[in-house]
Amino acid sequence: MGQPEWAVDARFATNAARVSRDLFSLIAQACKQLTEWPSPIETAARPSTPTQI
Repeated sequence: MGQPEWAVDARFATNAARVSRDLFSLIAQACKQLTEWPSPIETAARPSTPTQI
């Protein structure tokens, strides 16, 4: 999501801190900014074929 600093940010160290600082809204905003979601297979660099559902 382009926010690696959140993992070590003291503002989000505990669940209570994450809730009080509304981390969910920050995550939602970051997700809206993504233009493409990488597939787990693509990021793992494993050969694959598309799946039909």
